[in-house]
Amino acid sequence: MENKFNKHYFDKVIQTHQKRVFMTAMAIVKNMTDADDITQNVFVSFIESHHKIKNTERIESWLIRNAYRKSCDVLRWKKVRQFFSLSKSNNEISEDSNKSENNALYAQFNRWSNAHLTEKERMSMHFKDAEGMTFSEISNCMDTSESSVKTHYYRAHKKVALWADAQESI
Repeated sequence: MENKFNKHYFDKVIQTHQKRVFMTAMAIVKNMTDADDITQNVFVSFIESHHKIKNTERIESWLIRNAYRKSCDVLRWKKVRQFFSLSKSNNEISEDSNKSENNALYAQFNRWSNAHLTEKERMSMHFKDAEGMTFSEISNCMDTSESSVKTHYYRAHKKVALWADAQESI
């Protein structure tokens, strides 16, 4: 079996894109240690699956999307661990019933958005609303035009508004 590991190639990819991948992760998780771990995991994933990327001009967008997904996974797991934390005092239990309702609604919305929003709609909405990024920054991160980002963002908000209206009528 031929060894396809090219250290020089991977070093160049890491050197070229490491800062951008780290900044994407940092913008989402807001924790330097987690962002470092995510960055490392993104490049490990790249090394393992670089052969699947047909167009080398798309490497940066692949890395950014991977960093975004891994960052969201980290946040999701933090919320799950926090929600199911065993270190609850009696005073926190009554507050947790409200958190439980909010978490249930969040989980319901998350399932709905995964089923009804495209990946680009979810990404543009997250970057704009949750991270406060500008359309220009989002277009650079998603490697697409600014007008395309705006279109995805407004389509997502329209769909979410319809979903919210449906929830109120239930």
